[in-house]
Amino acid sequence: RLTRDTRLYGEYQLDGGMSQEGSRAVVGLSHIFHIFKGFFLGTGLEYARFLDATRGNTSRTVGRLTLQYTGLKRLKVSGRYEVRYDDADNNSVGLNNGDRIQFVTVNNLLWKLTPDVSFITRFNYAMTFNSGLVNGLGGNEAELLEFTTGLAYRPVKYDWVNLLLKFTTRRELRPIALNDNRAEY
Repeated sequence: RLTRDTRLYGEYQLDGGMSQEGSRAVVGLSHIFHIFKGFFLGTGLEYARFLDATRGNTSRTVGRLTLQYTGLKRLKVSGRYEVRYDDADNNSVGLNNGDRIQFVTVNNLLWKLTPDVSFITRFNYAMTFNSGLVNGLGGNEAELLEFTTGLAYRPVKYDWVNLLLKFTTRRELRPIALNDNRAEY
């Protein structure tokens, strides 16, 4: 921790124990800006290097922006937005032979309508573009869209009662490596 709101971090991990089948090194920097009471803006940059005998040497650079509002007692809103760039090893073969750009967002809203009733909504989206697909022209490798909303009735007076109502819809284009026919659900 450099200051109260700035953090510099790093780590190194070995996968496979003493056989050293793979390893990764990560270094990052993040900072939180207090815009006004209850509203925060966070930024971050992270770099990771992966050394793997089967997938080659790759790296990932991540830029991150987070927003959070907690200024009202009954309302909390947050969102995280990331852009990731995976630099693939040019010597790798198969599905890992293209650079990837990913966009990821996670958003939440929690609103306490009364002390007993809460409303929650979540919206998540992720998209991965792989430059190695379609004979080097590139294309979407994976995509996820997820939306959840619900109500919770939890009476303060009767803490043993919980009534939850939830709706979720999910649409996904799975990565090629996980599903050969790439069906959407």
